[in-house]
Amino acid sequence: MTPSAARLRGGSGGGRTHNLRVKSPLLCRLSYRPRHAKVASAAPPFISMEPYGVVGRLIAMITRLIPIIALGLVVTACGDSDTLGTPAKEPISGAIHVSGGIAGIDETWTLAADGTIAGPNGETGTYRDADLAALRQAIASADFFNLAATYMPDDTCCDRFTYEVTLTEGDRINTVTTIDAAEAPQTLFSLIDTFRNALRIDTSLP
Repeated sequence: MTPSAARLRGGSGGGRTHNLRVKSPLLCRLSYRPRHAKVASAAPPFISMEPYGVVGRLIAMITRLIPIIALGLVVTACGDSDTLGTPAKEPISGAIHVSGGIAGIDETWTLAADGTIAGPNGETGTYRDADLAALRQAIASADFFNLAATYMPDDTCCDRFTYEVTLTEGDRINTVTTIDAAEAPQTLFSLIDTFRNALRIDTSLP
């Protein structure tokens, strides 16, 4: 119905008429707007978001991988620092000359830097890793490279063994001479026993 004046009769009484302005329902729907309603802006031209979706997925993937990569780098760095922080051990070489005793022995044992052993009677062998580690410990305990050259009493009687020990480690070298029961550091005698016993155990006659 278009806007128009309609004459309506009221109830059963009287002949009064009422002029009412009635709008079309279509116009009411088009003209109604809530007081605080916002008018939507025109939709932008259609743009495909597919490339952005791919980039987004890549970013998400990289974000998830960053902690794993970082942890790997830390572990690798720690491993490298441990490796680089441990200096290479210098090779050890040396000899021990033992003389005296009731039998009047006189023998020399040698240890080459490559671990090869040579005995006084043609014995040969290779110094074992465990023995080499024990020798290093004995050298450190005795502070061998800072010991005096001799620990010999005025009286060398009687029938005691005399030991002349020479050891080289890197650019350090020292030769120490002592005798049984001398006033010498006990760690020196422990070093002599460690060195000499391993030389004997790790060799065999040809």
